[in-house]
Amino acid sequence: MAQYLIKTPMYTSALTGEQWTQGLLDGHWERFHNMMGMSKQVFRKLNQELEKYSGFKGSRYIGHQEQLAMFLYMCQSGVVH
Repeated sequence: MAQYLIKTPMYTSALTGEQWTQGLLDGHWERFHNMMGMSKQVFRKLNQELEKYSGFKGSRYIGHQEQLAMFLYMCQSGVVH
């Protein structure tokens, strides 16, 4: 029996990572907590502390808030790729 691979794009969001992060920060507090595993206030404070004490900063293409949000989302959701 022949097997066929359905080639349908999986991730088709029109949002950039920065827009996604800002949307979470501007959106409902519970959604943010579900996605990041912490409140918006703790996220902002963690971001400030990382900038102040570790030199954490954005790169040419990805801002520091987006980097932190991606890391926390992967930790919270168990994403492996």
